[in-house]
This record gives sequence, C-alpha cells and structure tokens, in this order.
Amino acid sequence: MLRTWRNRCAFARSRTCGSSKFGKPGAPQPAAWRYTALMKMPQRQINVPPDRFEVVADDAIFSVDLQAALALCIYDAVDEAGALLHLRFIMRGEKPADVTDTTLATELLLLDRCVQSLREAAPAARNLQAKIVAHLPAGAEREGACESVLTLVRHFLADVDIKEISADIASGAPRALQFRPSMGSLQIR
Repeated sequence: MLRTWRNRCAFARSRTCGSSKFGKPGAPQPAAWRYTALMKMPQRQINVPPDRFEVVADDAIFSVDLQAALALCIYDAVDEAGALLHLRFIMRGEKPADVTDTTLATELLLLDRCVQSLREAAPAARNLQAKIVAHLPAGAEREGACESVLTLVRHFLADVDIKEISADIASGAPRALQFRPSMGSLQIR
C-alpha cells in the first residue's frame, strides 16, 4: 500500500490537473522567466591607455594593464560617477632616476584635469573616494622616483578633499585591473 501511494505522488507531479493554463504545452512562462533577459545588460568596458584618464557618469567598467605605472581610481560613494587616471612611471637611463619638475608638473596637470572633469560630469558628487594601484618597475634605485610620484598623488588627493581608501603597490609581473566606479569595486589580477 505504501508503494502505491508513492507511485501516485510521482505520477501527480509529472501531470497537471488541467485547471491551470501553465501546465499545458505552449503556455506562457511565469513572469520571473520572461523579464530576466531584459534585466541583464552588458556593461560598457573602457580601456584606458597610459598617460590618459577617462570619466563616466553612468555604469561602466574601466580596464587597465599596469606595467611600471599607477592607476588612480576615483569614484563617488553615493553617485555612479567615477574616473580612472593611468600614469606611467618615467625612467630615464640606468642611473638612479630623479623625477624632474617637468614630469611632476605634467602629472599634476593630468590629476587636476581628471578631477575637474569628474566634478563637471557629476556636479552632485560630494563623497569622492580614491583607490591607488601601482606596479613598480624592477630595481631598488627606481623605487625612489615612484615614491615621489605616489607622494605627489597622495598630497593632491588631500588638497582636493578626496579620501584615499586603499593603496595596492607591488612589483613583479605586470598587473591587470578592472574598476567599476558605480559599485566602487576593483579587481586586480
């Protein structure tokens, strides 16, 4: 008798009772299945070349390949706006590199234009935050020049009231990163 009851339950699950239109072939799918395809929108991906910056006011993903370079990821914690600045560490020759005033002035100008463009694109952004990712070139003598650029970036951020959230600085193999300003998420490989 127990065996008969189990078979009836299995049979009942495989057939519909006929009182519903959803169990019939060709019937419309439930609403959750119909609208999920519309909700999945592909993200716009923007590749930022060295010594350039990009600014967005909507949802997008920035991608950068770092090799002896720095990426400054700026975003608003409330709004979807964000920017990514990709700066190369310029090394001249094999001697210990000193960063010249011209190099620092150029980088400072790029920083200023990046922040100004972000504030123009999103005037309502009031809670700007920054994440710094850097790939240092091999050689201890070159780290001094990189440190001076990092110090310049940190002082600039403090001057324009942008809070530094994190800094990930490493040497070795080149690094690839993806930054999504609307979520403030950063993936480093």
